[in-house]
Amino acid sequence: MNWYLIINNKQVGPMSETDVQDRLKRGEINPQTFAWTEGLPGWAMLGSPQLMAGKSPQYMTPPALPINGMASNEPSGNRNILDYYLGAFKKYATFAGRARRSEYWYFSLMNMIVSFAIGFVMAFVGVPALSGLYSLFAFLPAIAVSVRRAHDVNRSGWFLLIPIYGIIMMFMKGTEGPNKFGDDPKGSGPNNNQHNNKVEPQFSKAA
Repeated sequence: MNWYLIINNKQVGPMSETDVQDRLKRGEINPQTFAWTEGLPGWAMLGSPQLMAGKSPQYMTPPALPINGMASNEPSGNRNILDYYLGAFKKYATFAGRARRSEYWYFSLMNMIVSFAIGFVMAFVGVPALSGLYSLFAFLPAIAVSVRRAHDVNRSGWFLLIPIYGIIMMFMKGTEGPNKFGDDPKGSGPNNNQHNNKVEPQFSKAA
């Protein structure tokens, strides 16, 4: 039975169950990594008790990658500031879902650095208007990630219009587990699968 994983937001496989277990032991993946094996209707976290449930012979090819796979299927050490920065632009008009603090703040930091660098260089060469074009280009992704950050603390994006409270929300810890805006981007909480739950991947004996 072939297995597929999502690592660094890319599909990896096919591989055997033994290969998956070896990667777990080496720490290359964890119970929050998304996996698919023949018979599953969709991707599921390795630590999910439903991983082997609902199998059907009609599902014999891997489905499309989940939209939020990048947010929760990888060890946090696999992502760097550039990943968060580019990730915000990939979801430039995505106001649904949630964004953890690291996603918001790393994007904000990188955006500030890039804005300063472009402004400095353009002023030096005498074309300051290009700095304004970048600000316009980054405006929508910045708003979108801010709204998703508000969602992470279970608040509507409209709360960003309240100056003081909008700033406070950027520092608040996100809701553990799913809330009305979506699943926990950390994959944590009483209704999500995480390391603290000590849930280990359940492999089929027939695999």
